[in-house]
This record gives sequence, structure tokens and C-alpha cells, in this order.
Amino acid sequence: MAEDRPNREKSSANFPLSEQRPGEVRELPDAVSTALSRVVHQTLEHLSAPVYSVDVQGRILTWNPACQAVFSRGIEIVGQHVSCLMTDHAARARITDAVARVFSSRRHLEVDLDYRSPEGLPHRVPSRLYPVCDESGRVRNCVCGPAATEAGRSKDSILQERDRLLDRIAQGAPFVLYVYDLITKKNVFSNEKSASWFGWKPDQLANMDSESLKALIHPEDRDMINKQIQALAGLGDQEELETIFRIKDASGHWRWLKSRDVVFSRDEGGAATQIMGCILDLTDQVQARDHLREAAEEKEVLLREIHHRVKNNLQVVSSLLSLQSQQVDDERVRNAFLESQNRIMAMALIHELLYESTAMAEIDLHAYVHRVASCLFHAYDAAARGITLKTDLEGVRIPLDFAVPCGLVINELLSNALKHAFPGRASGEVRVAARQEEGDHFRLVISDNGIGLPATPGETGPKSLGLALVRGLVERQLCGCLDVATDQGTSFTIVFHQAD
Repeated sequence: MAEDRPNREKSSANFPLSEQRPGEVRELPDAVSTALSRVVHQTLEHLSAPVYSVDVQGRILTWNPACQAVFSRGIEIVGQHVSCLMTDHAARARITDAVARVFSSRRHLEVDLDYRSPEGLPHRVPSRLYPVCDESGRVRNCVCGPAATEAGRSKDSILQERDRLLDRIAQGAPFVLYVYDLITKKNVFSNEKSASWFGWKPDQLANMDSESLKALIHPEDRDMINKQIQALAGLGDQEELETIFRIKDASGHWRWLKSRDVVFSRDEGGAATQIMGCILDLTDQVQARDHLREAAEEKEVLLREIHHRVKNNLQVVSSLLSLQSQQVDDERVRNAFLESQNRIMAMALIHELLYESTAMAEIDLHAYVHRVASCLFHAYDAAARGITLKTDLEGVRIPLDFAVPCGLVINELLSNALKHAFPGRASGEVRVAARQEEGDHFRLVISDNGIGLPATPGETGPKSLGLALVRGLVERQLCGCLDVATDQGTSFTIVFHQAD
């Protein structure tokens, strides 16, 4: 027994625990250190808690498999600074300062570290940093692991926390989230939003077979949904499919929905087995759109009725003038009545076209000119005198605000040409052309190949009532300019800006 004492004393000398500082880890002699290292390595490999070591510069030297599960980072992290695991600047500064303090003090240190989770969210872990010293007491590296409160935290608990986070995200989403199995043709998951929107709880939807689910879809949309499901089976990993359809809620009302679906899982052969999608409720938007459309249709009906009544009233006025003119023997007075009737007719035709047209904000100038010309040619017996009309107005439309003054101008100039441009001639031509120019400018040209305007003002000259009316309409109502040319017949050019 006496001989054993020196060995025990020697052994005690090799492990001067009394001289070791609290919180300090000393390195052991080579043989014992090697054996112990193997035990420590195996322990760390199977430890469910993340543990890693860093050098004096904060670079990661080693870490156990649990770190890969927690941080979702591979072995490539070794050699990088430990701050790359942290969330923000403050957290990176905290770990850097903690490592420096452990190396300088040679004591363990407890600190809360804000790691970045695989989802990019901050995750605070109470941690403990241990110094590893050699025989001389110099710190060679620093080991970091969970503190006592976190030491029992397993990989399963981390996964459970992640599952809870994902569940909170799914249940808190402002839309219906679901997973549909293409094999069983059942809804295998849906969040609680389905209950608040449709009145169907997730477990009720999960228990519905394919026929029950199909019965919820509007009959007009079922073929489309079947085609969409078939299309989903061939969808690529980065592709999604959008569908708008109607579904019946638990109260029996139809709701408009928009779904966006992707392939959620595939079998070993790559065929889609499940799809995941989100559903947005468009019911309020569709109802608002329908109300606006109904209101617009009502207004359009009312506007058409107004134009129809205005046209009828103008025709009554024209008929009264016609009856009154029959009681007058003076030719000049009867002509004045006829001119007034033509002006009323020019305005009535605008309302007639608006009543018949699908576009209530503009007039088809080609249709308008031909109707006005037809009435005027009949009133002045122009066709029998060999006078023809040539137009270049195809596709030209004029805004409603300019329709009445433009119509009156066209009526006056056509009437003037038919009455005065071709005295004693067996033929003649009246031309009407219009086009849209740059800067919202509109150009209207009415010309004839007749005798032109007289050299001195008279009944048909620039000072006549008809031409005075034209100039007033162009300058005051159209805010445009009028140019008259008499070199080859007579040509009136009106230019105005439609935005005024």
C-alpha cells in the first residue's frame, strides 16, 4: 500500500485541480488527453444540443451535427467568423466581445446570443462560453454551448418550435391555405380561415370525398376546375396556376374565389401527388364591380332616353316650322323657315346617333355627315341637279362636347354650297374631309368646285347669316380658327383643339 502512494501523489501532481481557476478547462497529458478527446468527440457527435468551438480571432474551429440541424448550415461554416450566425450588428458585437472576454479572463461566461434561424428570424439562446487552456494556463480555444437552462433542449424541441412557428404563420395568414391530395382526391389540410370565410371547418373539409367537394363548386365552373387539376399534374416546380371560380359556403351563398396553386409533393417518378394553394375571396370585389356595372347601365339607359326625347322634341319643333312655312307666300320667308328646319335637323341627328350608338361620349362623323347630307340633298333637290358628295371621314370620331357646334357648321356650309355654288350648272361636287392631327388638333375641310364666293359681300358672302353663324361657332364654341380659300371653288378649313 505504501508503494502505491507515490503513484497517487504523482497522479495528483499531474492534475493540480486545486490550482485550477473556476470555470477554466485545462488540457490533460497527451495519453489521457487523446483518450478523453475521443470520448468528448463521440459525446459531442451524439449530443442533441448545438456545441461549437472558436479560436482567439472568433473563427469557428469545430461544431457538432446538432449545429447543422439548428442553423441549417453545413461544414462550410468552419473557418468563418462566429458572428455570421447572429441576426444583427448588436448580436455580432455581443458574441465578439464575449469571446474576447473569455480569452482574456480564462473564465467561463454566460451570455444571451441572438442566433439567426433558418427562416431568417431572431432566436435568443442563453449560452455559456468555456475556455480551453493548455498546461501553462494559456487559453487555446473557446467552446460555446447552451447554458444550463438550454442544455436539455433537444433537437426535437427545436423542430417542435419550428413547427409551431409554421403553424402560426399558416393559421394567421389572411387567406385560405390548403393542401389537396391528387391520389385520394381529398383536402388533407386547410387553415382556420376556411371556417371564417366559408363556414367549413378544416376537419369537415378533410372528411369530404371528391364528390362532396365537387358539389360545392358552381356547376358552370366544374369543367374548368377539372381541367385545371389535370393541368396541375403536369406543372413544373417553379410554375403556378391561377384560377377564378365560385364555391358555395355553408350558408348556401356563392362566393367568388381566386386560387393560386403549386405542386406540393411528388412521387419517386416525379409525378405530382399533392398540390398546395392559397385562396383569396373576391366576392366583395365582384359584387362592387357588378353594382358599378349595373349603375353604369342604368345611366346609359337614362342617357339614351334623354337623347331620344330631345330628338323627338326637336322633330316636333321642325314639324311646327314646316306647318308654319306653308302658311307663308313670301319665298324669302319660306327659305328662312327651311334653313331653321335644317339647323334643327342637324342637332336632332346628333341626338339620334347618340341614341343608336354604343359609344355615348363621341360621334361617328362619317355616319353623321352622310345623314345630314342625305336630308340636305333631298331639301335642295341636289341629286337631280347632278351634285355629288365625296367624303374622307372613315374612322373619324368627334367628342360629344364638340358634336353640336361641328354639326351646325357642317350643316351651314353644306347648305350654302348646295344653294349657291352651282347656279345653272348640270353637275358639281361637294367634299367633306376630316382628320386627327398631332397635339389633339382636329382639322375639318368642307369644299366644292363651284363658282366660289362673290367678290363683294352679299347674301352669300362672308357677311351672310349662315357664314356669320359659322364664324361665331368656330371662334366662340370650338375655340378654333376658320380659313376660307376661293381659288378653285370654295374651301372652308376649320382647325380646333379638342382638349380645350
